[in-house]
Amino acid sequence: MKSRLFLVSLLGAISAILIAGCNTDCKGKCSTKKEAPEAVAIYYPHWHPYPIGEKYKGKGWTEYEDMKTAKPMFKGHKQPKIPTMGYLRSDNPDDVAKEIDLAADAGISAFLYCWYWYSGSQSMQEGIEKGLLKAKNKDRIKFAIMWANHDRVDAFRPKYGGERPLWNKIIHTEEDMINVANYCAEKYFNQPNYWRINGKSYFAIYRPIFTIEQLGGTAKTKAILKKIDAMMKEKGLPAIHWAAQVSSTKEAKIAKEAGFESTFAYGVNVYSAYRNWELGTPIVEYSDLMQAHCKHWDAMSKGEIVNLPCVTRGWDSTPRCRQDTPFPFPKKMDYPYTSTVVNGSAELYKELLQKAKNFAKNDSKKPFAVILNAWNEWTEGGYLLPDKYDGRTTLDAIGDVFGGK
Repeated sequence: MKSRLFLVSLLGAISAILIAGCNTDCKGKCSTKKEAPEAVAIYYPHWHPYPIGEKYKGKGWTEYEDMKTAKPMFKGHKQPKIPTMGYLRSDNPDDVAKEIDLAADAGISAFLYCWYWYSGSQSMQEGIEKGLLKAKNKDRIKFAIMWANHDRVDAFRPKYGGERPLWNKIIHTEEDMINVANYCAEKYFNQPNYWRINGKSYFAIYRPIFTIEQLGGTAKTKAILKKIDAMMKEKGLPAIHWAAQVSSTKEAKIAKEAGFESTFAYGVNVYSAYRNWELGTPIVEYSDLMQAHCKHWDAMSKGEIVNLPCVTRGWDSTPRCRQDTPFPFPKKMDYPYTSTVVNGSAELYKELLQKAKNFAKNDSKKPFAVILNAWNEWTEGGYLLPDKYDGRTTLDAIGDVFGGK
């Protein structure tokens, strides 16, 4: 996604997480038993020209432009990222078919698409409607919607400390929620490969606490969600499994009161690794990130509703930074000028995947999936597609854990 300024609030609590890790046992929940969860990868459909991007960035612009021109900012920095399968377009069904085969062969069962809706104005929906749903092998993978519930600002090579021009403003009303539901019912929920949980259509909202506040609180939000479910029944469609992206058990409680049934994190990150910045560098070890994951899973498992563990492949938003900005960046975080994770490997990623899978299997609330960040977040360092540095070893790691070929 997207401007990640909003991720600061999402993951700000993780600074304390890095003090001590869970090492190997995740408080006893990483032993192997019980039913296996699905692997679901977040899909960022920013890899094709779209009207709002072209309006502000120029004809034909995609974020591949920033990806291709990224430069190493320190010794050993793995930039630029070069995909071994080429620069695939999210709106091209032939390209998406290649992605589907890669994901399905690795044991990934669904793509969770970032979806952008601003009071009826849309952005990048072509990734689903022209790409995924027209791919010849779409039946090989399921998909679901994650409403990217945030203002859209220009965070693509902004000046450090400079203004982030607003592209789209998000405003929530009951009428708009109804319009969202009707659109999704017409375009997505009726698709045979839409991802369903216990017969319900999975629909996630990023930063739902903001939505609940704008809708007038938990009681009013719950009433709206029930109204939408009744609408689905009238249309002959399943009710909706409302999923909330949250960062704490406090937020999970609010989401439950508003009618949400499960939670997840978009990613576990180390924005708040100030101990590293105090040492003069915003560089964070992947081993610290692994410890942060286990701490986060443990904390969220104590919430009132089921939480899906998230596994983050890495973090490096320097391609979105102005490349002439001196590194290390100033200590005051100003997205995309944030920390960078280093020394990740397919072996460590596989270890973390296995921990997440085992944790989910042993959580008493029975999480039904592990969320993978992300399929193609190239310019934030969270991607699973093969590249020149790691080949397809990341996909192989997923396959080893989740039963791929």
